[in-house]
Amino acid sequence: MDEKLSINFVWQNVSKNLEDEVVDFWLEQGAIKDEESARKRAGDLVAICRSGDHLVGVSTHAKYFYPPLQNHFHLSRTFIKDGHRNQGIMGEIFNLVWKTFEDQKLYEKEEIVGILSVMENQYLNKKTKAVWPDLANAVLAGFDRRGFQIRVGYFPEANIVLPKQPT
Repeated sequence: MDEKLSINFVWQNVSKNLEDEVVDFWLEQGAIKDEESARKRAGDLVAICRSGDHLVGVSTHAKYFYPPLQNHFHLSRTFIKDGHRNQGIMGEIFNLVWKTFEDQKLYEKEEIVGILSVMENQYLNKKTKAVWPDLANAVLAGFDRRGFQIRVGYFPEANIVLPKQPT
């Protein structure tokens, strides 16, 4: 990752100015098509990446029940500005968020067991390793309807919720 880049954990600490900046960023980049959707998503901001004073990456997390695994995860969405992609920024953001959630046991507060990500990046989607040590030992949990990999990482101390056992 470029030395000039900085990543900040902003979850539940987003000022109106930062929200406006992120909404403008998404709209300018075409990542989100309308302001209403962008404002709604801004409520899920978890981390940002800057190059100097300019946003180059934004990550959101939202609590999501993943039916195949019968547990709640944080659905992680990260958008990196063109020209900064495939430089390891997504992984750096993911790992900062992971470490913060793990260190502060925020996963307990959120009642989640891990982080779920859809690999909408052609480079990442081609990786064939079953376990990704660089991203919280994320494992393959399936494919979305478009064919992108769905990866999950479990917080080591999190307890899964077992479904009702058949009798």
